[in-house]
This record gives sequence, C-alpha cells and structure tokens, in this order.
Amino acid sequence: MDAGSPRQGQDRLSRGRLSRGRSGFLRAALGLLVLGLSLGAVTVGAAEPREVAVVVDTSGSMGSNDRERYTLQVARLLADLASDGDGLTVLRMPHRGDCGDGADHRLARRLDTVNRPAFKAELDGFLAFNTGTYLAAPIRTAIEVLEGAPDRRRLLLVIADSDGLGSCGADLTRELTALRSSGAHVAAINLGGDAFRGSTAFDSTFGARDARQLIRAVSEVYQQFLGAKRVQTGDVHGGRIEAHIAPHVGTAYLVTVADGQAGSVAVEGGPPGAGPPGAEALDLDVRGGGSTVGLDGVRRSYRIVRLERPRSGAWSFAVAGLGSSRAGWMLLQDSVIGIRSVSSEPWLVGQKGRLEVELFDLDTGKALRNPEHLPGLGMEAVIDGRTVRLVDDGHGPDRVAGDGIFSAETEPLESLGAGRVSIRVGSEVIDKSFSLRTEVVAGRWRVEVELPERLDLRVPFTARARLRPEGDPDPAPPSLRLEGLGVPVELSTVEEGVYVGVIQPTEIGTFPVEVDGPGSVSPWRGQVEVVGKLVWAEAPPVSFGSVAAEQVARARLDLTASQVAGAYEVLLTTDFRAERSTLSIDTGEGFRALDGAGVTLQIDESRLEFPLRLDVSSCPEAVPADPRHHLILRGKGADGLPFERRVPLDVRVIPEPWLVCWWPALAAGLGILATVVGFHGWLTPARFPSRAGLVLSPELDITEGFFHPFRAQKGSASGFYRDARLFLHGDFRLSRSASGALARLRAGPGGIWIRPSSVLWRLGADGEWSPLGSEERRLRSGNLYRDDLESLYFELRNG
Repeated sequence: MDAGSPRQGQDRLSRGRLSRGRSGFLRAALGLLVLGLSLGAVTVGAAEPREVAVVVDTSGSMGSNDRERYTLQVARLLADLASDGDGLTVLRMPHRGDCGDGADHRLARRLDTVNRPAFKAELDGFLAFNTGTYLAAPIRTAIEVLEGAPDRRRLLLVIADSDGLGSCGADLTRELTALRSSGAHVAAINLGGDAFRGSTAFDSTFGARDARQLIRAVSEVYQQFLGAKRVQTGDVHGGRIEAHIAPHVGTAYLVTVADGQAGSVAVEGGPPGAGPPGAEALDLDVRGGGSTVGLDGVRRSYRIVRLERPRSGAWSFAVAGLGSSRAGWMLLQDSVIGIRSVSSEPWLVGQKGRLEVELFDLDTGKALRNPEHLPGLGMEAVIDGRTVRLVDDGHGPDRVAGDGIFSAETEPLESLGAGRVSIRVGSEVIDKSFSLRTEVVAGRWRVEVELPERLDLRVPFTARARLRPEGDPDPAPPSLRLEGLGVPVELSTVEEGVYVGVIQPTEIGTFPVEVDGPGSVSPWRGQVEVVGKLVWAEAPPVSFGSVAAEQVARARLDLTASQVAGAYEVLLTTDFRAERSTLSIDTGEGFRALDGAGVTLQIDESRLEFPLRLDVSSCPEAVPADPRHHLILRGKGADGLPFERRVPLDVRVIPEPWLVCWWPALAAGLGILATVVGFHGWLTPARFPSRAGLVLSPELDITEGFFHPFRAQKGSASGFYRDARLFLHGDFRLSRSASGALARLRAGPGGIWIRPSSVLWRLGADGEWSPLGSEERRLRSGNLYRDDLESLYFELRNG
C-alpha cells in the first residue's frame, strides 16, 4: 500500500500479522531485542551526545501486529535510557495525509529529561493504533529534527507494516538519501514482509515475518548503528546470566524483560583482577525500570543495569524475584572509540588532499595511538563518492608507520566549500561509522616559521614567519598570531609575505607552538623547548661571628651574585654540628631547622636571599672558628645535570665556665650525699628492745625488786649517729644523766652493753661474786649484778 494513502481492507491486516505460534516468552524476547536497538541509539557518554527519531506506524493494522505494544515499550525505554544531553523524538502518523505534506511537529513528542514520567505516560495514548499509513509528514518531521543536530550521532528508525514508501517513494528516497549523506544512520523494519528491501533511502532494511526474523532485524540495526559486531542475548536460566564485555566499552547495559514482574539483578562476578564491582560506576536499577500493558492484557516489565567503564572479560549476574515469570536478557555495549582529524588545514580545489585521522577515547579525549584488543583494525573513507583506504604503514600518504595516525590521499577535488567525509572503522569487535567535516578552498597560504628548537626563559626573541601561496589564495592577511609561549604574540608585516614579532617565553618546558592567521592561512605547528638559566657565582661567606650562651645570632644566605632564570628546587644541608646550638633558615614559610635531612629551598630570580638564625642555648658545646664549616646546596641546573655548591660558614660558639654549667650537678650530688648521710645517721644507731629493762632490788633476793623498762625512761632514744643509752644510778633509777652514775647501759649489736664507772660485781655459777672490769661488755640476761656496797642488786630481763 502506498505510504501516502489510507490503508484499506482486512486482507491487508492479515498480510502484515506476525506469527502467533510462539510462546509468551518469545514475544518478551522480541520486545527485548526491539529495545536493544533503542538502547544502542541513545546510550551515550557526555563525550558523544546522540539524536534519535523513531517513526512508529500507528495504523489500525498494528493493533493486530503489535498486540504486545512493543513499540510503546521501546519508546518508554528510550526515555529511561536517554541521558540529559541526548535528544529523543517519537513520531506517529496523521489521520489524513498525502505525499506533499511537510513537517508537522504536532505528530511528534520530544522527551523532556526533567519530566520523564509525564513523557512516558503521554506515549500510551499518543501511540494508539488508530490512523492510516501516511509516512510523508512524520518522516519529514524526523528529518527536520535530525538536521537540527548535525554535530550529534543520529539515527532515524522507521518501524511499519506498510508496503514500503509507496507512491511517495521517489521524493522521500531523495530526502532520506540526503540525510544519510550528512552522516545520519537511516534504517527501516517492515513487519510482515520485506517491502523496504532495495530502497536506497536506507542504510539498512529488514523484513520480519515472524518473531525470530524481527529479532534478527533488530540485532542487525543495532550492530550497524552502535558499531558492535555481536549482540549478546539469552534466556534467564536458574536466575543466572553469563555475558562477556568487550574492550573499550564506555557504558554497558544489561536489560532483562519478563512477561510479568522483572526480577532484581545483582553482580555475582567480574573479570579476574577487576575487583568489586569491576566498573567505575554501577547502577543496578536504572530509573526503577518500567512496564507496559499490551492489548492482550498482559503486563510486561523491564529492568536495566548500567555499568560505567566496565573491565573487559566474563561477567556473571544473578536475577531474583522473577516468580513464575519467564524472562530474557540482552547485554548492550557502547564503545568509547571515536575518530577525529589530525590535520585542520583545508584541501585545495583541483589538487589531491591528505586525510589524517586518529582514534581517541570519547570520555577522556586521549588518543588511542596503539589501540589494544582491536585485531584486524582497518578504515575506509568515502570522499566525493569514491572509497579510499586509510593506512598506518608509513607508505604513500602515511608519514610514520605505527604512530596511530591513519592517512589517505584523495583524488583531485572539484567542488569548493564545506562538506563531510564518511569514515568506517572496522575490526574483529567493532564496525562503526563516523562523519568528519571537510573544506575545499581555491587557495591557501602556507606558513613557514623561523624559530629555534630552544629558547631562553624571559629572554626576548624575534620570531620571523613567511607566507607561501598554494593555489589561488585570498590576499595575504595583515598579521599572523603566534600562540603557545605565554601571552599570544602578533606577527606584523615588515615586507611582502614576511612577518615578525618579539616573543618572551614565561615558563620552562616543552610547548606546542602554532602560527596561524585569518582567512585561508594553513597554520604552522611545531614545538619549542624553553630552558632556564642557573649560573652559580661565588656566594659571600655566611658570618655569625662569636655567639655566647643563650644568644640568638642572625645572618643571610646571599645568592644574588648568581644568574637565575626560572624556578629550581635546591636542597640545603650543612656540616655544622654542635650540641645545644641550632641553625635554621627561613624558607618563606617560617624558620626550619637544618637537621640531617636538610631543607628544600625554592630559588628563582626574585628569591635569592634567605635569612638564617643560630639559636645557642645555655652551656653549649664549644665551636672554635673553623673555616671547614659550610652550607651545602645540591640540585639540578637548567641543563638537568646535578650540581653541588658550598658556602663558607663563619661561626664561633663560646662555651660557659665549667663550674657554671656543672654546678647544678654538683649541688645535686652534694644534696644526695647529705641525704644519704642523714638517713644513715638516723637509721643505723641501735635502739633498746621494746620490752627490755632492769630489775632493781635492795636485797639479794631479786624478787623483792622492781622492773624498769629502758624505753620508759626519759632520754632512752637513740641520737644522730649515737646508739640509745641510759645511766644506772645507786639510788635505784635509770636516767640519761651520766653524773654520779654507777655504769652506762648502751643498746648495741647483739643486745645491751654495760661499761662500769665504779666497781660492780657479778654472781657466778659457782655462787661466788667476781668484780667487773672497767671495759664495756655485754650485759647478759639472767645474771645477777650488784654494786660494791651491796646496797643495789640488778638483773637484765626482757619483760
């Protein structure tokens, strides 16, 4: 049936109807693959936004061919998967129309990423199967949307059960071909037949007479647009999913779809060495999933897992909560491989042009000079309708083999103006197409620059440039612009075709330099190394002079005689070592002690003097004036070679007198000695036993006497270095007074000792009395003693 006329006749409906002999799960898998294409269309990183337009056949026959409403499910999934920078437009057919209809945005619904739920809810009624089959207006509306986003990767997908483009075929084919030539991918799937086959309006066309054919068709569209060589699908068996993620994948999506409730998904394991979770970011339930109720009354749900920058290799997932629902899965992988032009100069009309491109990572922007895991890598470009192969083998147009830059040479170019080149990149794992801008001009100016490979930092240099014409360029510009060495410099004309300007590099390093100009100037690019200067001159000695105890001396490290351009790190150490003397330097962030590790100084032309300080504490170690003391500077010069410089250090530390420094120790020693002597004098003298005493009696019968305890008598205590003592008097008393005493009693080693001062007698074992001598002797317990007048008898007892 023509695309521009209404659908008539019930026989048309049955002809487009899919086979119903499949299980409900197979229909779920069908829906899964349909959403796979949608995923491939919108799953992007910030580095490559996409614009997707989906034209959905909403004629009455679709009510039989899509009772499950997979078209609605696809649109809702697109809304969930589109990032904030993506564009998504869903289009339906009008109730009436003809081939002359133009774009009609009333047939379109555009995703507002701020309010996705409202968009998805609106699609339920918007995609109702209640129109005729009129393709002209929705296709032209989709073309207008995609032409408004030329810098994005674009996809136009038509899903219909019509008889091709019908009577509008010639006009729509011309318009769709123009869209394809601008770099968009255009695909069509015909439900119930293969009516789009052979049409040059599409990059790919597929017919689907049953569910399996539709699965195949959707897979092929996915491969061609997203650039994958393989789409992974399968059934969920035993709650497990096993899949393989390819290298250079920016985002991978695992999608599960079920006839009923979709289960929750968890990562069980990733590639060896990946570690949990094996990806830079992991979302196990993107936007909470979703569901759609078909015309058959069955609710079909989906759930999505997103992995950002996953490690390549085998992955396993666990699905829980499916209940009795049967489910299938699909792994969708979005490569981060992009392509960009290396040379920005325009091509000359009538001459061969050089095309140079490189692969790069869309997320990081880094060139893939040696792309890993891309065996069989090859590139083809279509230029002015001719296909050329890009090579990286060092032959023909390629400058250097294996540098990751692929080159091709065009045939002489005939058309002036801007255009685009289509490039196809293929390997064993990807098959991806790109579009790059080109420009063909009548002539250009080639810049030739006189600039040395090395410049001195902050030293003015006059740069010279010449313009050499190629072809028939516009008049030469009045000035050129040099960038890359600090502040951009304008090169002015001094004679025809000659430009000069003074540059003064402001940083050390190797810098890319570009000289360009307005109009048809082909820029010159090179690199310049900017070097600093570090020429050491002899520094004056650092003099602290003579420093006494508890003084602070100050001096300066003066390096101003040296020639310095640039900034350098210098490690400062010293061979000065002295107890209780600390040498410090002010680094600009406060004073730091020059210990064994040293101090790092930042030296440049504005900082060549550094304050020094010598703190001398009390009783310092003597340091004689010794010219062998130095400050030692070590580092790398402007040439990168190590250096060592020594600056003499003039310092003399005057010690304090010996007695001043040692008197605290001496006083402490004397104090300890006095304490020891004192404790010894009080602790070592003997004391009377606590229960010892004398029984004094006037009669020989000692039992008639009285007991006198030693310690009960006044003066019986011991003294400083003096044993305890008492004196025995003839009037029957013990006292501390020696005057008129008969004897002295002393506490001593082993007991009580007695020394008579008059004649005393002791009763022996034989009953005879014998006199005591005048020498001191031990007083024995149980022995009876008396005085010479036989008027006082006494005996030693212990209580």
